Amino acid sequence: MIAEISDHSKGLDVNAKESKTEMKVVKESVEKTGEFLKNISNSFQRVDEINRILGEIADKTNLLSLNASIEAARAGSAGRGFAVVAQEVSKLAEFTATNAKMIAKVVQESLEFIEEANTASQGTGHLTENQSIKVNLTVSKIEEMSRLYERGTTIVNDFVKNLERVKKLSDNLFHSTEEQMTAQKEMMKAMFELEKEVNEITQESGRIQDGVLQIKTQSRDLKALSIV
Repeated sequence: MIAEISDHSKGLDVNAKESKTEMKVVKESVEKTGEFLKNISNSFQRVDEINRILGEIADKTNLLSLNASIEAARAGSAGRGFAVVAQEVSKLAEFTATNAKMIAKVVQESLEFIEEANTASQGTGHLTENQSIKVNLTVSKIEEMSRLYERGTTIVNDFVKNLERVKKLSDNLFHSTEEQMTAQKEMMKAMFELEKEVNEITQESGRIQDGVLQIKTQSRDLKALSIV
């Protein structure tokens, strides 16, 4: 009888140690989640700032397109090629503005989901294995979101540089007929790069939106587990 009680006590001791270890793991996971939520929130703030700049770029690009159209009209037949460029610039400006609005929506939704995830993570003070899994999944998704935003920031910076190149080419376009032809080719090349980068921004925004939805799902699961 005493031996059985002793064995049972040892078993309880082992279980207690395992529970303590598991609780420590969950606590560390929750702390890690909170840290990543804070970091990703800061990233969203930076993206929001970049998005405002993107909107300003769209406005300036529209102005550039208008000026290009005026100059093309003044140049007559010699400005036909430039008129085509002006039209493409206008399309790009419209596309950029639309994309900026979409990013703004994603950022707003993301901030709401982050708040929801943060609330859920704070409610995971008691231990279950499922909670630990959900916390780790949420952390993984947030890390992925952070990488996506870093890439998006790089693409936007490249976009700004190429836009400056287009502006410089447009300023020097009418110096001579030969230079005009060369500049038109260079501008069309630059416009192609801009269009490519805007497409990349759109694709990255789509991936980010998918990531946000996944975080939302994980956050809701985590919140449900914390209530149980």
